[in-house]
Amino acid sequence: MKHRMSIRFGFLFPWTFRFIGIILILAATITVTEIGWFAILVFIPGIFLSLASEGFEIDTMRKCYREYYSFIFLKMGKYQPYQSIEKLFVNRSQESQRIYSAHTNKSSIFTNEVFNAYLKFSSGEKILLRKGKKKEKLIAQMNLISQSLQTQVMDNT
Repeated sequence: MKHRMSIRFGFLFPWTFRFIGIILILAATITVTEIGWFAILVFIPGIFLSLASEGFEIDTMRKCYREYYSFIFLKMGKYQPYQSIEKLFVNRSQESQRIYSAHTNKSSIFTNEVFNAYLKFSSGEKILLRKGKKKEKLIAQMNLISQSLQTQVMDNT
């Protein structure tokens, strides 16, 4: 059994910022031989934008957890103690997005069904671990985590 587990939620920035980061990294590698100082100034923000992520880390031996932001593989977040883990559970929710047309004043609303996986502590605090559009895949991921945390997964959908 692992005593320390890190669950990455996803990237911190949207795909457009990560794409800009990759372009900056490519620009730095192309110009490194001609303009070394420029390559360094461009490479660091490129790495920062493309690798920044967020997640959750739990240490079952010390009974503490943290929600973290990771920048260039350095995790930042404050550890908080917990008494015990009550359960892992999956809920259903809906996300909607309103998109406006460029030439008219009309809009369209797109609605998607999303499944959210939470970890609940005995104190009542809930932490979002993962979300996804496929319920079976999310529950399979939560079953692996529940084995490490020695708890149950409840399907509330």
